[in-house]
Formats: sequence, C-alpha cells, structure tokens
Amino acid sequence: MMAIKSRKNLYHGVNPHLHSQFQRPRDPHSMWGAFLTQHSTDLVEALNRILPDDYRAVSGPSLQVLTEAHHLTEIEFVGILVYQQTEPFEHPLLGHCVVRLEVLSPPNMSGGAFEAFYLQRRRDVLMKGITVIELDYLHGGEPQAIGLPDYPFDANSYPYYAVVVDANKRPREAGNCYVAGIDVRLPTITIPLEDGLTVDFALDEVYQYTFEAGRWGDQVDYAEPPERLDTYSEHDRNTILAKMAAIEAKLGNQG
Repeated sequence: MMAIKSRKNLYHGVNPHLHSQFQRPRDPHSMWGAFLTQHSTDLVEALNRILPDDYRAVSGPSLQVLTEAHHLTEIEFVGILVYQQTEPFEHPLLGHCVVRLEVLSPPNMSGGAFEAFYLQRRRDVLMKGITVIELDYLHGGEPQAIGLPDYPFDANSYPYYAVVVDANKRPREAGNCYVAGIDVRLPTITIPLEDGLTVDFALDEVYQYTFEAGRWGDQVDYAEPPERLDTYSEHDRNTILAKMAAIEAKLGNQG
C-alpha cells in the first residue's frame, strides 16, 4: 500500500500515529525528547503572546526525573515557568514564580518509576503557592489527575488531558481537568494568575504549530494504523480507523 503523508496534522488535536511512536518500549531512537523540547519552546512563546506585561514565561528545570530507558536528558527535558515581575523577587530578573507547566513523561506518571519523587516535588511547589499545570499527551500512561477515569479501561475515560491545580484553592491536590479524545481539538485552559486575574490558553493552536513547524508529519503514514492500536479504547480504535478511511478516500490516489 502506498504511504499517505502530510506535513499538516490530519487529526484535530493529538496525532495518535505520531504519539504511539513516542511510546515504543525501550526504543533508543525515540523522538519524544525532541518533540518535547520543541513543544516546550512553542508553549513559552505562545504564553508570552497572551500574558499581561508584568508576567513572563521562561523555560526552566523540570520537576520530573528522567531515565535512560526513555532516552531523555536533563538538557532535553524542561519545565515552563511563569513569573510575575513584582516583589518578592525570588529571581533578580524575573520576579517570583506563580505558575509551573509540565508536559508529563512516562517515568513520572502514575505507575512510573519516579512517580513518588515527582509527586513530592509537585506538592512542594503547590505549598509555595505556585499553580501547577500538567499536560498528558501520552495515552499509554495511567492518569496522574485525581479522580480521572483510567484510560482505556474505565467508562468515560479519555486518552489526553490537561489539569490545572490552583495553589490558592483547596484541596490543592484536586484541580480543573480538561480532557480530549481522538480527533478532538485539545482544550483551551484557564490559567489563574495573581489577584484573580486569568488568561485563556488555546493548547490546540500550539500543538498544531509544533506539529507542522517541526515537520513531524514526515514520520507519520496514514495508510497504516498507529502502533499498538489495541492500547486505545474500542471507541477510539473505531475513530482512528474511520479517520484513516476518510483520509484514504481523499488523499489515497494522490502522489
């Protein structure tokens, strides 16, 4: 069968063909770290376009611990920090941190080797009054968010989600959960800042920019199902196969 490729993401939201590749067990050539680095930079730039003038998003050290098994390095893996440029100045140039965003990676998710370590660092950050945002683009890991159904086993579960844990609300370990299914746009999340101020952040726009600007479509073949299709729910498997059929009908004779 002839390959079907497109630089543009042919799915709304996360591309399951690409992200299934990112979850190959023990793959020394996994590109998850490269995607993560690029997407983190794009998230910083997108945040800085919408934040008020006295705020600034920057890349910084992640709360997450990395393992050789997933072929990530501390240089590749970063967190995203939002500072308010006002006292108290924890950082002489940036001010004090009010929000931390983490794109979750398997070792730090539920069931991962460093889950407990990550959760402790997460609690420490929340205790400092810093809001934590977690993005999960990897359907194969157990959900970190409290109360979220376990995908793909539980009813009404979803492969992708974002959780916003406002440090100024109780209980701190809860949060606002935003979910997304296959071929569904990633959500627009509301990020709390200081003094009741919020900004709405359209995650899907940033993801689609990363996908196209990084030419990630070059390693996606829509003529073949995602690797380990059985790791998706029955509903999502059917959605993927229907999407592939529609793409085949539209693009299969091109080339």
